[in-house]
Amino acid sequence: MKKVFTILPLLFLFTGCAHVAKPVAPSYSEIKQIRQKNYILGDKKIAYIGEPVVLIKEYRVLESESALKADNSFTITGGLSSATVNVFGTKGQDFPIVGSIKVNGKHCNTIAISGSRFVFAIKPDGAFSGVVAGFDWGMSPIQGVNVYKINPPNSRFYPTKVQDIMKDAPFTNMELIYSGLSDDALRLLYREYTPDDLIRPAFTQELSYPPGVKVIRYRNFKIEVREASPERLVYTVMKD
Repeated sequence: MKKVFTILPLLFLFTGCAHVAKPVAPSYSEIKQIRQKNYILGDKKIAYIGEPVVLIKEYRVLESESALKADNSFTITGGLSSATVNVFGTKGQDFPIVGSIKVNGKHCNTIAISGSRFVFAIKPDGAFSGVVAGFDWGMSPIQGVNVYKINPPNSRFYPTKVQDIMKDAPFTNMELIYSGLSDDALRLLYREYTPDDLIRPAFTQELSYPPGVKVIRYRNFKIEVREASPERLVYTVMKD
C-alpha cells in the first residue's frame, strides 16, 4: 500500500491533478418563442412571382450556452511526443463545451477543436489556460513538461447562445406565394413546412381567385389587392 501512495503523487506531478468532468447532457437555460413575419398589418407590400405574400414562422427553442466563440483566428501548439498539439480556429467560430476541469483551483470549461483528440481548458475570463486534457487518467490533464501556447496570446473565447428547435412543441411555419395573374385567375400557392423548413407535401394547396379580385380571403387572412399584374402583386394584409 505504501508503494502505491508514493508512486501516485509523482504521476500527478507530471499529468496534473484531475481529469475532465464530462457533462451527461447540456443544461438548457430557457425556452424561447421565436416569431417571424414578412409583413405588418396595414402596410403596403410588393411580392413578385415566386415570392411570399405572407410568411409566418412561429416555434419554440431551447436556448443554452453550450459553446464558446473565438474572438479572432488562432492556433494552439505545443506538447511532446503523443501529446503534441497543433490546431487552429477562425474568428467567430463556435467550439462546443464538452466538459470542465479545475486549473489552479478555478473552474474552466473545456472545448473540443477539430483535428485533436484532446480538449482545451478555457479560463473564466475567456483566455486559454495553457492546459490540454482528455477524458481518462492517462491523458488528463497534460501539464508538467508539456507547454501549450495560443497565438495570438490575447485570443479569447466567449459564451454563445445555441438554439435547438423543440420539434414536439406547437408551431406555425407557412407561406402564401404569389404565382401570377392570367386572363382567368390570380393565383397563390399555400405551403406549410416543418419547424426546420422541410416541406410538408400534404399541406400544399394551389389557390385561384378572379383576376379582378379586390380582397383575398383565405383561412384567417384578409388581403387587400391594390394592384395585380403577371409579374407582381401590390397588396396589404388587413387581418391574420
